[in-house]
Amino acid sequence: MAKKKQEQKIHVAKPKIGTSYHFRFAGSTLYGPIIKVSENLSTLYGYPHFWFSCKGQNGRTYTYPVSIYAISKNEEDILYV
Repeated sequence: MAKKKQEQKIHVAKPKIGTSYHFRFAGSTLYGPIIKVSENLSTLYGYPHFWFSCKGQNGRTYTYPVSIYAISKNEEDILYV
């Protein structure tokens, strides 16, 4: 039996570059600013993707590609996406 596809929800309609948001990547909830729009992923999947920057526990800065569906101003909104 096939699963029903759940409707994804956009919590931030127009995210701005340089603004910090909570985002979900690989099962973890992180916080950081948007660096730029990912044109390649956006055209491939058909909906916007962004590059986020986040500091790790070791002090290094990491970048993550994140879809618009995994971005939120509140951490609680994306905990169970």
